[in-house]
Amino acid sequence: MHYSACLLIDNGKILLGNNLDLPTIKINEGETTEKAAVRVAKKAGIDAEIDRFFALEFFGGKQIYTYLCKIKNIGELDGDHSWYSIDEIKDKQISENLSAIIDKIRVML
Repeated sequence: MHYSACLLIDNGKILLGNNLDLPTIKINEGETTEKAAVRVAKKAGIDAEIDRFFALEFFGGKQIYTYLCKIKNIGELDGDHSWYSIDEIKDKQISENLSAIIDKIRVML
């Protein structure tokens, strides 16, 4: 299965779901990985665009394409996502995907 994730950073905080994972969505048939990443950001309440490809991770048969996204506009968050600092999540159980990229994003925060 193929998924796209959108890495969104604003004022030193990362947008994460209630499960402490990046906004991630299954890629639809015929959809590009980039469009899926923008779609999941929109679903969370953020109007975003792709900045650049960030990482490809493999977990339990899943391929997760993660894109660093630029925020164009922050709307009303969907209730399933919140902004977190690294300090707020460092002692919590986080997803494998977020854990795999956390060291890469520290320099950006």
